[in-house]
Amino acid sequence: NLASAAGWRPIHVAISNQTGKRSYNCLEYLLDQGADASVINDDGITPAHQAASEGHVQCLKALIEVGAKINEKDCRGHTPIDLAKLWCHRKCARLLAAETWHQERESVAKEMNQLKKIQMQNALKEIEDGEHLRADKEFYGQLAFENWTKDRGLPKKATGPDKKKR
Repeated sequence: NLASAAGWRPIHVAISNQTGKRSYNCLEYLLDQGADASVINDDGITPAHQAASEGHVQCLKALIEVGAKINEKDCRGHTPIDLAKLWCHRKCARLLAAETWHQERESVAKEMNQLKKIQMQNALKEIEDGEHLRADKEFYGQLAFENWTKDRGLPKKATGPDKKKR
């Protein structure tokens, strides 16, 4: 993952037209050795940007399989799919579009699950608050009644098993 003097990483150099058909083999080797599949160079270019701009579909698939970031923007504001379209690499663009859709769908599903959990917690809290409110009303209602009877000098109402017959 070390950068060269020009800011390029080995994984970026491996995915270039200069390495030709060996790009995929070089990429696989670097990934097996622990190279970061989402590392950026000094221009904000990720390996996915490099593969998309070079039209290396096989390398792009390998990067996606290991979880490389495919929606990052480079220093010019381009994502990998932008570069694939710009350089007319249709297979790369289709692959990136499909993977982006898949990732966004999963993200929305996770957000929906989190929202459901929050709604359930809020509903349980409302039920709990309602029970506390009823208990408080009952307690303070009884207290208010006892104070009212005391202020008027009325006898206390007998309650419970110790009720005295009158």
